[in-house]
This record gives sequence, structure tokens and C-alpha cells, in this order.
Amino acid sequence: VNTNVVVHSFIHTFCIFALRIGFVDMGKKSGKKGNRKIVRQSDQRRLRKTMLSEYALAESQLLEVWPTSEQLEEQRMANFHTVYLRTDNGQPIMFTHEPKGEKPQLLPTMYLAHMAPQMLPSLRIAQGVKRKICGKNDKLFMPGVVIAPPPSPSISWVVHNFGKFSRGDKIFLRENGEWMPFAVAEWMVSWDELEMKGNRGQSIEVIHHIDDEIWLMGNGAYPEAIPESFEIALKELEEKKAEERRAQKEKDREERLVKLVEEAKGYLESAPKLLRKTKKKLRSIEILREKIESEGRSASSLDKDQQIKLASEEDVRTEVQTIEEKVISLTAFLEDPHLDPSDDEDEIAPENWNEAENKAEDSEEPNHNNSNSSSNDEVEVEGTKRIDCFSEGEGTSEKNEGEIVEHVKEKEGAEEKMKEEGNQTH
Repeated sequence: VNTNVVVHSFIHTFCIFALRIGFVDMGKKSGKKGNRKIVRQSDQRRLRKTMLSEYALAESQLLEVWPTSEQLEEQRMANFHTVYLRTDNGQPIMFTHEPKGEKPQLLPTMYLAHMAPQMLPSLRIAQGVKRKICGKNDKLFMPGVVIAPPPSPSISWVVHNFGKFSRGDKIFLRENGEWMPFAVAEWMVSWDELEMKGNRGQSIEVIHHIDDEIWLMGNGAYPEAIPESFEIALKELEEKKAEERRAQKEKDREERLVKLVEEAKGYLESAPKLLRKTKKKLRSIEILREKIESEGRSASSLDKDQQIKLASEEDVRTEVQTIEEKVISLTAFLEDPHLDPSDDEDEIAPENWNEAENKAEDSEEPNHNNSNSSSNDEVEVEGTKRIDCFSEGEGTSEKNEGEIVEHVKEKEGAEEKMKEEGNQTH
């Protein structure tokens, strides 16, 4: 181990010397541009926030590489990169990648990647390919990537090995059998494009790797093993994800509650008119039945439309009762709007109450002998189904429900009075 450290230190020193005197070309446009300058405190806070929000990076890992007590300085490069280094030891922590015509992207250096190898998805590279990439080959062909066959022909080999990704998504490259990454790269194609073209051609572009210009700005130290903070960081990230899921769930519930209240208010605004139309229809059916009974006619003597109309009496009566009960329950809900833990999007579906009201208007029958009563009844049944979709207790408005509540109270009073008279007669 000591021999390897000595050899690597010698190679690192030689590379820095060769880079400075021009023996090594680290890209078409290399070298520093301008002097280093201290990064403002506000920009440093922004950089921390960006790294923690855009990557699977634990705050403890970032603090270990870049403590809050240490400042950053930036170095502008001729290849349009901006490298951020610690002021105390000059270790590069992150850098900006600025593709032509796109916004700058903040990426980790290999020093940060070695401390947090879980920051990005990693691709396993065949042994021997690392040497070519670190020797200034900035494009990677798919045959150099280790690919496992999918368990079934119906499963995509791309999704099985890499998941679904988009063009420009960033990844780590690591040699097969090694835990630490040696390069930051990006996909040149999307997952479906790779699926179509197959396992051939250039698909990955290398942005930063070990022994390049950014790496040589640091101390060049390789980690001997996975950092001890790695397992702790994974638990911290899992807790962070769980907290984000809980916060998102609570936000969704609040938005759902607001939506239910608005839907309920809209329903109650249309409920009085809908109730009047439905009662009018019920009254026309009752008039038809009374007329038939007064004439002593049988049901078989009626035409088909009249028979269908009389058969729908119970459904229309149920609809009237449903509307009245719904108004009462929704009014009670609005007094204390809340969601039960069992409430979800599937149980309570949003409805277009204006559409239900329009269907009720179309079903109005000014004459009980109208020959179009059959089609009107069918339209009304559809309106009834729409009303039943809105489950009880979802929300109401305090507008326009006065006459409906009064009608319900009158109906209940009449029923109690009839019961009392029946008991007295008995």
C-alpha cells in the first residue's frame, strides 16, 4: 500500500509539472483564466443549497468535505468551467459545466464523489476502459459498458440496466469491481433512443475524470476504502425522503380539501334549481298517476312512454331525497371542513355540477302527456348518476340552501304529524 501511494504521488507530481510546461494537453481549451477570488457568503449559501437539493447528497457528507467554517474561492477556466475550491487546502469541491446554449450546471468533482458515491447513478465500465477515458478520450461507446441481460425478453434491457433517463442526465462511471467512481459523465441519448439504436455507438460523454485538469488542482489522494460516514449518510437521506413524502402528502391533502370545498359550494349554488326541476318532474308523474286512477284505467292500457314514465317514479323520488340529504350533510361539512384519513382521490371524484343542472333542465316536462317523456326520463337518470358520484359529507356552501332545508323540515314535521294521527286512530 505504501509503495502504491509513493508511485501515485510521483505520477501526480509529474502530471502537474507536465501540465504547467505544456507537455500534456488537457483539452482543446485548457488552463486558468484570471486569478482566484473569494466567493461571496450569499453565493456560498446558494451553492450549498443547490448541491443538497439537486443531488442525493447528505448534509453531513458535504460538511465533511466543505465545513461551514471554511470559505470557497472560484477559479475561472479557459474551457468555460468555473471551479470552486477550499481556501485552506485548495481542494476542488464542485465546478460548473456550461454546455453551449444551455444554463450552467453545478457538478461535483471526483473528490466530493469519493466522499458521496451515491450522489448520482453509476455505470459499471469494463476493465481497461478507464485508462482510455483518463487518457483524453471524452466519448464512451456502449460496448465498454457492463450490461446484464434482462430476466425476461419482455423486459427492456435499457430499463433493466440503467432505468429510464433523459438526454443530458448526469451519471458516475466506475470500473467493474470498484466502489469509487472515476468520472462524471452525461447521457448523449435518452433511454428510448438507446433502446432503438441498440448497444453500439457513442452514447456517453465524459465531463470530468481523475487526472484531468480539475483533479490535478487538488491533492490527488485516492480513498483506500468507503468512508465510514457513508452508511450514516444513507440513513440521513432516507429520513429526508420520508420527510419530503410526508410534507407532499400533507400538501396534497390541503389542496384536496380546498378543492372539495369549492366543488361543494358550486353544487349548493345549483342545488335549489336542480331540486325544483326534479320536484316538478315528480309532480308531473303523480298527476299522470292520479288521472289514470280517476279514469279507472289499467297500466296495460297506457302507451309505452307513459309506462316508462310511471316506472321512473321511484327513481325520481329517490333523487329528490338524495339532494335534500346531501344539502344537509354538505352544510354540516362546511361548518368544519376536514378530510378523514380514508378520503382519497378515487373515493371523491370532482364533478361538473353545471352539466348535471343542464341535464335536469333538459328533462323538464311542462305537460304530463308529452310524447317525449321517455327521452327526458333517460336524460334525467344520467343526471341522477352524476349526483350520486359526489359522496356525502364532502363540502357545502351557505348560499341558496334555505328553502331546501325548510322543505326538509316541513316534510319531517308532516311525517311526524301523520304518525301521531295514526297512533291516535289505533
